[in-house]
Amino acid sequence: GGGAAGGLGAALLSLGAELLPGADLIRRLTRFDRLLATADLCLTAEGKVDASTDAGKTVRAVVDACTEAGVPCVVLGGTITPDADRLYGRGAIAVLPIGTGPRDLDTALLHASDDLTRTAHAVCRLATANAHTRNHLPQTVNTEPPGPRGAW
Repeated sequence: GGGAAGGLGAALLSLGAELLPGADLIRRLTRFDRLLATADLCLTAEGKVDASTDAGKTVRAVVDACTEAGVPCVVLGGTITPDADRLYGRGAIAVLPIGTGPRDLDTALLHASDDLTRTAHAVCRLATANAHTRNHLPQTVNTEPPGPRGAW
């Protein structure tokens, strides 16, 4: 908006610039929708996934696009607050922290790349295992939960 980046947006608007939602611009510039059309899974990430994430940041736009396209979307974050659960209502299938536990900010930032890589690989292994299992279930297996008597 006009107040972003210390008022730079307002200054540019006064010079005739056009105000565009950043998330939409990023989707267009990266040809995201075209790439999404062939995707089986989408991973998106943000340093802190909180209420502001659902208020129009790029992660929200990614989740919305995935929901529209029917592509499962997993949100990864350096920090996850309880407000991150709002993304489930938008269609995210998981919202996961990348860290290995509590630590100070400097340590978290130092290890962020490795943590993000490790967590993304784990999510992809889960998705691959799930697809493999589904494709190899015998056709006669009932995958519904047990009934009142506990029988399948």
